[in-house]
Amino acid sequence: MRRGGRALAALLVLAGALAGLSAGPARGADDPIGDVLAGEGHAEIALGRGADNHLEAAGPTVRINGHAARLIVDTGAQISVLDRRSVKRMRLRAERTGVRVFGALGGPGERLHATLAPSLQVGPFEARPFLFGVASLATLNDSRERGQAPVDGIIGADVLRTQCWVIDCAAPRMFVRLDAPQNARGSNLGAVLRRNGWAEIPLGRVSYSEFEVRAQVNDADFTLLVDTGAAVTLIDRSSAVAAGIRPEKTDILVGGAGKGRRQPLLVGTARSFRAGGFRSGEEFRVSLSDITKFARRFSKEGKPILAGYLGNDFLRARSAVIDCANLKLYLRE
Repeated sequence: MRRGGRALAALLVLAGALAGLSAGPARGADDPIGDVLAGEGHAEIALGRGADNHLEAAGPTVRINGHAARLIVDTGAQISVLDRRSVKRMRLRAERTGVRVFGALGGPGERLHATLAPSLQVGPFEARPFLFGVASLATLNDSRERGQAPVDGIIGADVLRTQCWVIDCAAPRMFVRLDAPQNARGSNLGAVLRRNGWAEIPLGRVSYSEFEVRAQVNDADFTLLVDTGAAVTLIDRSSAVAAGIRPEKTDILVGGAGKGRRQPLLVGTARSFRAGGFRSGEEFRVSLSDITKFARRFSKEGKPILAGYLGNDFLRARSAVIDCANLKLYLRE
């Protein structure tokens, strides 16, 4: 969910096991990420990976107003959001705001509401009170496989960035800062990752979010959102065609948040990817759709518009680590 516009990922059903939250997997001798972050005052939280490929925090230590919750960890969301149905279940009150929420795939959108929860707990992190946006996550929940628990909401950049958390997309797990967030600025994480084969990519706001990366796909320039809330990587269709990516039709319909309309999904194959210190000539698959209207809502004069997002399929395959405090993305082949 995005403030003024949120693209929930193409709802492809991918193979994966749904795991609950635990205190985190035991670290062995070869865990440079866990070792450096534990020494710098982070607590490790294991994440589940839903059959739809979303990263999920759930379990006994994820609670809102005392109620157990299942939350998607989403760098693409400007604010944290609760589903309307979960607001009722948790006995919270929602009030209207003047903000509208739109999906990247179009549609009229919906008016965002807000609710002040007495408390939000994610592992050792606790906020009292905490302000959530409220919108419908029905498109996401209705697409989940039978037997999968519904998602209650989204942990967005308002928490991830300000609380200086770190996301390990391959594990998957998350590291929550235990002491003052400002201490994360002096982390040795980058140096440790570079020594172990990761390449560093700076993130920053170009059009919409601080979690954007300037990249080259097939040697063409793109501005892409690093979006852990997206199941798959998606590129604007016209931009992809201009970069030499040939669209292929599928029978899959996809939709966005905010009552977005559903469209047939197109896919294609990119030959190469470059960003920061990362270079890869390995082909990778992308989804294609027209996101021009969505991107133009946030475009700034003289700046490139958002051309798509890197989803969990791409991030997981390249062992992505996202340092939300220092706005760095690390990738490794």
